[in-house]
Amino acid sequence: MSSDDLYDELDIVRYSPEHGLRKIEDPVVRETSLRVFVNDLEVVVIQSLKHEVRELALGFLYTECVINDVSAVKEIEVNDGLHAVKVITSEEITQGKVPTVRSITSGCGAEVSFINPMQSNLFKILHSKETLKVEVILKLMRKLMKASKLFMETGAVHIAAFSDGEELIHVSEDIGRHNCVDKIIGWKLLNNKSNSHLRLILSSGRLSSDIVTKSIRGGAPIVISHSAPTRGAIQLAKDFGITLIGFARGSRFNIYSHEERIIQ
Repeated sequence: MSSDDLYDELDIVRYSPEHGLRKIEDPVVRETSLRVFVNDLEVVVIQSLKHEVRELALGFLYTECVINDVSAVKEIEVNDGLHAVKVITSEEITQGKVPTVRSITSGCGAEVSFINPMQSNLFKILHSKETLKVEVILKLMRKLMKASKLFMETGAVHIAAFSDGEELIHVSEDIGRHNCVDKIIGWKLLNNKSNSHLRLILSSGRLSSDIVTKSIRGGAPIVISHSAPTRGAIQLAKDFGITLIGFARGSRFNIYSHEERIIQ
């Protein structure tokens, strides 16, 4: 799907000191309500781009601990007419494992600063001895911020990527920063990529605690963002062995946890 399929050209009025008020065509991103099912049980409605919906659905269900055995997933069906994705799995999915159907907007997800005790066994401390050079962090972030044609054309999406510490392996874009991270983790799961080849997550958006929990589930020991972290995100990163980096812009960045992985 090209970026042209993800936005519309709308007539608007723009003001600038050079031209005053004038009518122009402006690209505006389309968003859709994506319904996600596990077998026949509806789990969530996500406001998202109509792009990489398989990856989004699988990534969301995995990072939210609704499913844990990805090898048990038999099929992922997309129903364009209903704007729905059904993940069919042989894993036992009990009603208690699935939250009441809720809607997730593009602005934020479930802002939490703790791991649900009922799911704590699914979150592993990352004892990675990976190291990353300062110059590589800055280079990868520059690449990330130029990687989305849709962002360059509309300014209305977030971007996230998995990297092997040398190049961007996969880049996803969406109106929600949580969706971007779910998409790259879903892509990883669909493509059977091992943690050893996916060393870090890069993001354009704010690093809240739920972004960190998704990163823990994705097995990425280093998380880097163009934006700021929250206090809860920093505490989770410290507890679970994640190097958390924010404000990676230009020639500088801040390290909030496990700085031993970053070398000059």
